[in-house]
Amino acid sequence: MVIEFSDLAINSWLENLDYTASGFGRKTVQKNEAAMEERINFIRSYPESGHIELVRDGKIYRSFQIRNTPLKMIYSMKEGEDKIIIEDFWNSYQSPGKLRGRLK
Repeated sequence: MVIEFSDLAINSWLENLDYTASGFGRKTVQKNEAAMEERINFIRSYPESGHIELVRDGKIYRSFQIRNTPLKMIYSMKEGEDKIIIEDFWNSYQSPGKLRGRLK
């Protein structure tokens, strides 16, 4: 299974890493990176096991909470394709309505 990252996902992940590094230190950043890699490997093996967040235009958006963080990894899959797209890293403390606006 191929995994790709959208520009939104890359930017939101980097913003989160900067925030975490400035407030909590490099060791916490390393733990978050390891937890994200763990989730990606799990998604690669079990792509349909994530919580369904949103269905829009025939696309199903699923999510997994990243361990020890308020972040959810939002991803989608297209039927008939062997590809998963990581769409966003969403701070779950925010309003769910904002997530719908971010996912276009």
